[in-house]
Amino acid sequence: MANRFDDTINNNLHICSGKKEPLVLSAGSMSEINLTNEELIGIFDFYLLHAPIKKDKDEKWNNYRWLGEYGWRGSSDLSQLERLLLKNSGMNRFVIVKADTISETIKNMDLEENICVEHPRAVLKMPYQISVNEDGQIVITPKEKRMVCLFRHIRNAIAHNRSCLLNNGEMLLLEDWENDKKTTKNILSARILIRPQTLIDWIRIIDKNHIHYYKSEKIMDITQAS
Repeated sequence: MANRFDDTINNNLHICSGKKEPLVLSAGSMSEINLTNEELIGIFDFYLLHAPIKKDKDEKWNNYRWLGEYGWRGSSDLSQLERLLLKNSGMNRFVIVKADTISETIKNMDLEENICVEHPRAVLKMPYQISVNEDGQIVITPKEKRMVCLFRHIRNAIAHNRSCLLNNGEMLLLEDWENDKKTTKNILSARILIRPQTLIDWIRIIDKNHIHYYKSEKIMDITQAS
């Protein structure tokens, strides 16, 4: 029977008959991915040390970069980048939720316990602010752009080694947690199921003019800072 893959934008629901595995974060880590040493160094350099999570070019934040430094400026460029990343990853979309918790969405997207390990997908919690107009209308405004949200969660997952290998190492699950200021408890803020090779492919896509990476056939010159 062919797998049924239903991941619609209306109800954030993943239904399939694919292979399932229990989610156990101790099942493996980034260092055990079946990639070359150079590829692993490239992943750590890009996603951890130079992640494109600055909100704009003027934000001062360590060695992190602004997506404009990789050649992506303006809404049209960022929309194109998102489409390219989705196409490469095999995802229909990034499920980005502006809410206090994402627990129900995690469950609906089959990323809670015994999960589908065949279909890449991502659920991300986005920070937001609420304002109320004079007419009583409630306005929810995101505090960051969609791609910044994606790379911030990936950066945090790698930094805190919140990852596991699934489906015989064919899939990597990344997880991020954050402190809830209301309860002072840590809550789940992202789960991303992705093929390890996709993390490599995304570097080439994002640095489209090869300013920082892929100046030659190699991801980076590991003898000098990127």
